[in-house]
Amino acid sequence: MAYSESRATYLTPRQLEILKLRRQGYATEKIAEIIGTTRQNVSILEKRGRSNIERAIRTIKAVKEGEVSTILEITQPVHILDAVKEIIQVADRSGIKLKDNLINIMVRLKAYAESDLMGGTIRRSVTVMMYQDGTIQFL
Repeated sequence: MAYSESRATYLTPRQLEILKLRRQGYATEKIAEIIGTTRQNVSILEKRGRSNIERAIRTIKAVKEGEVSTILEITQPVHILDAVKEIIQVADRSGIKLKDNLINIMVRLKAYAESDLMGGTIRRSVTVMMYQDGTIQFL
């Protein structure tokens, strides 16, 4: 469940391709034609890609400011119970006393991953930042 070497970035290959084409000056309609999809799909993928870039920037900033003690990348698909178990184990190994209990972590994770949760399984990667004061943040 830890970091996967095959996921070298927060962007999917399709998101990278769309952002590269956008930088080259292509309009949404032309990008859709080039990669063989709809304009709406290009817009969705581009929006998600930009969101992932912002997430990476916030993560780097938090680490540089010394606020984050541990970062855990939970790769998908994973059952929510296994994800919570991994969070607690990593916190324990890192000497972080979490402010939230198991139930609260599960509720917060479920709310965060709601649109990507099917049958108790999270279907996207989630970054968990654990702070020295025991708080956690999902990205």
